[in-house]
Amino acid sequence: MQNLFLSERTTQDIDRRVAKILADMGNPQPPLRLEEVRHLLKLDLGWYSSADDGILRETWHRITMSGKQLLDRPGLLLDAVRKFDLKALWQPDRNRILLDAELPLLKQRWGEAHEIGHSILDWHEPMTHGDQKQTLSYTCHQHLEAEANFAAGRLVFLRDRFADELFSGPLNLEAVRTLSKSYGNTITSGLWRTIESLNTPAFAMISQHPRTYSQGEGSPVRYCIRSRRF
Repeated sequence: MQNLFLSERTTQDIDRRVAKILADMGNPQPPLRLEEVRHLLKLDLGWYSSADDGILRETWHRITMSGKQLLDRPGLLLDAVRKFDLKALWQPDRNRILLDAELPLLKQRWGEAHEIGHSILDWHEPMTHGDQKQTLSYTCHQHLEAEANFAAGRLVFLRDRFADELFSGPLNLEAVRTLSKSYGNTITSGLWRTIESLNTPAFAMISQHPRTYSQGEGSPVRYCIRSRRF
């Protein structure tokens, strides 16, 4: 998977929305408390389990996917969650975010921030009411996800603050690791923000653990991150 670059107009629009949220919160110090963001935006948080059919069957009737209530197919949500490897869901009609309880805590944080990103971009809501296979092209879906990721990154890394701090000293992987942790985020998301913030040609690759790949599970490279200059 490679990172997509959004247009300058889109990034400026998203950044203005993020800046307003942070300003309304009094420009908080890291790490950003996402529960306070949700409180400001009046978003609820719920949970489901991709590993527990019972929990999903208790909650599926309250979840809308592709604009249709899943009342006639109790197993449809479970199938969708597993087929598309869904780790988080946003319900615009209920102002609610649902997270997979099986995710590690730091990945839950990113999933929550990503869904918050969807919720603050008003042009995303109509897209959630269509059948992706018929009304959304794969490219369109990729751009929606890239926009939500950009919004999430600007939130949890407090816009330019992370990059400003990181680039004020020697740039190396340990600096990325340390500063990402102080912002409450994963090293993967920190490395992603680092590369995309650089004004020089640069790239990074995030691989699977060699043991996993040696067992024949997927591609050895999970993400290839490029700077815009690269």
